[in-house]
Amino acid sequence: MRVRRSALALSYGILVPIVVFSLVPFVWVFVAAFDATPQLWFTGVEFTLLNFVEFFTDQEGFRWLLNSVIYAVGTLVLVIVASALGGYTLSRLQFWWKTPFLYFIVLIRILPVTTFIVPLFKLIRDIGLLDSYWSVIIVEAAFNLPLALWIMKTFYDTIPIELEEAVWIDGGSRLTSLFYVVLPLSMPGIAATSVFTFIHGWGTFLPPLLFISSPEKLPLGVGIFKAFTTVTAIDFGFMTALAVVYMIPTILLFIWARTYLIRSFNIGGVGG
Repeated sequence: MRVRRSALALSYGILVPIVVFSLVPFVWVFVAAFDATPQLWFTGVEFTLLNFVEFFTDQEGFRWLLNSVIYAVGTLVLVIVASALGGYTLSRLQFWWKTPFLYFIVLIRILPVTTFIVPLFKLIRDIGLLDSYWSVIIVEAAFNLPLALWIMKTFYDTIPIELEEAVWIDGGSRLTSLFYVVLPLSMPGIAATSVFTFIHGWGTFLPPLLFISSPEKLPLGVGIFKAFTTVTAIDFGFMTALAVVYMIPTILLFIWARTYLIRSFNIGGVGG
């Protein structure tokens, strides 16, 4: 018992400083966003909402937010549609190349993005998508699709084929059983896929940094980065307000999807 208590105390002694160290930057960002004169060490907070007012009235900052929405939603729609249909095909139909294909797309997902940046840039340039929203959306969708296919296929595998056969006996088609039987039962998988895909699309950084040259098409993440690297005087109040706004969509999405995510982990939807 004494050894167990000592091990528990040691565990907490290690974990608590790590947790505190991890939370300090988030606390500072939230406090600084509502402070008129944010400093590294807060001796007193002068509460204000002007930082957020400046964000929504500043056309550049608000435009970055809209661009992030475009990239995230565009990526999400492409991945959900492709993974819903592709995952169903990989789950229900039998092909000799199915297993090699599944491992191949996972290999693509494992490889570092920087290993194929040069040919990817050349491809985007040659097909005329450079400096366009589609360049980022397509690249982000292609990068997130392998994991999404695995998640959706795994969930489809857990749905009994007898439910679809009942629809077919009544004259329904595969699409009918997919949309009215399989997809409603696969909401945990769709939620998990949506969360992962939206977070990647919302936080996209390297593709727009490489493919986008127009300032009016930059997402919020790249906009914050460029604001730190291209100006001499940084408005920390405005920048922390940007960061807080940047966090809100992913937090809200997680709150909405948390029930589905718990169900997905319970049935092994993510791990397969």
